[in-house]
Amino acid sequence: MGKGGRSRPGERHQVVLTRGDERYGSWYRQGYHALQAFLGVSVALIVAFVLLGLVLYLLERSAAGWMQPVRDALSRHVFADSEVTGSFLDTVAGGFLTMTSIVVTMLLLVLQQTASNMGNLIFDQFMARRRNKLYTGLIVGALVLALLVRSTVSASFNPVLGATFVLAVSVVSIILLLAFLYTTIEQMRPETIINDIHGATLQARERQLAFVRGTRREPHADGGATVELRSEAHGYLVALDLDHLARSLAGATPDVELVLVAAPGTYISYYDLLANVHAGDPARARDIAQDVGRAFRFANKREMQQDPAYGLEQLEMLAWTEISSAKQNPEVGVRAIHSLRDLLSRWMLQEVEVVDQEPLPVVYADDLLRGALDVLESMGVVALESQQHQILAEVMRTVEILFDRFSPDLRDRAEELVLRLLPHLDSQVLSRELDVALFQVAATMERLGAAATAEAVRDAREEQAGAIDFSATISRAAQEVAAGAAREPGLRGERG
Repeated sequence: MGKGGRSRPGERHQVVLTRGDERYGSWYRQGYHALQAFLGVSVALIVAFVLLGLVLYLLERSAAGWMQPVRDALSRHVFADSEVTGSFLDTVAGGFLTMTSIVVTMLLLVLQQTASNMGNLIFDQFMARRRNKLYTGLIVGALVLALLVRSTVSASFNPVLGATFVLAVSVVSIILLLAFLYTTIEQMRPETIINDIHGATLQARERQLAFVRGTRREPHADGGATVELRSEAHGYLVALDLDHLARSLAGATPDVELVLVAAPGTYISYYDLLANVHAGDPARARDIAQDVGRAFRFANKREMQQDPAYGLEQLEMLAWTEISSAKQNPEVGVRAIHSLRDLLSRWMLQEVEVVDQEPLPVVYADDLLRGALDVLESMGVVALESQQHQILAEVMRTVEILFDRFSPDLRDRAEELVLRLLPHLDSQVLSRELDVALFQVAATMERLGAAATAEAVRDAREEQAGAIDFSATISRAAQEVAAGAAREPGLRGERG
């Protein structure tokens, strides 16, 4: 559907094709995205410096009486004549050009090296940080200001006020260069990268929840005609316009329902199914399908606007690279699992259902938490491949800590996760850390009613060399403590 929607030739009005919101991928939207992602703050600072240069020039050309004492004072102490001012501005402009080229080259090398280890998400994170935008705008704006002021220097005009501002900005820029270099190095640390992914994923989930709360989880409509809404475009489905869906479905009768098949984050190719539209009247179902098609937004690059699963995927790819036998770096994997555990813990406590308003007749499957467990399972798989017992122990520990907070369906998925990893446990060295984690997850599952899975974990653990009977150890420790408490009065008497 280009504008308004159309069906494929030869079909009997049961399929509607859509290109989605074509404005979203247009050149001006891409330009807006570039301004929003990085260029906006920098360009705003550069424009501010241009306006500042214009204001300074007008002030110095004005006949205001209060300006002359200021100009005379600056001429006596800083810029005596136009030749000195011009020489200074030439030096500053050349210095800023050199500094800009060096800083940009160094940043690109650092970013490229870090991205080769941790993935292209490094570029997105660097551009998203406001301090990077501010400093880029500062050094380029200072260069533009120096060039503007230099262009006004002549034998009859000495722009001492503008040159003084250029001097002040230059000093500030050089001082901030040290802070910028430090923060750039800090930004490349794995813990900073993981923390930024964690924060961006939480924000994406909040935006997604606005959509989830306005839709249904289960179909309500029965029977009627069904029209398939399919894609005439390709790319990632990056967002669904809830307001447009609300307008398209306004006043819908109870027999009307839109069942979404594709969710934000899904890659869509030509003729992929996006949704099914149900209605009692076939013509009504077709009209709705044509209208709601413009609520789908496609892009060549995946975005985290309504797609927190993209954040989970970034954690997975980052951890997979570092955990695998290619890197053998358990530190990054452990930090990624800790971040994943925090995300799961927060999301399980969020209220999804709405009680104060009727949701739209749109069915949307919210399976983000199951997706997070899929990522955890993936980390366990790569830990088995690289024989990193620390990571496997952390996976088991995460399941054990969160198991009592899982809903019944998530408990089933967590049990499945553990059972899928157990057959390959014999390839691991049963370290004390892994042994304790297996013992604890079995004990927790048994306590919460998952006796069969707990028994399977115990059997797999006991088959490994080095397994310890922790229940006996705990019992002996308790007996020793009790015996020590009984002996303590006698010992005190002997000491007395």
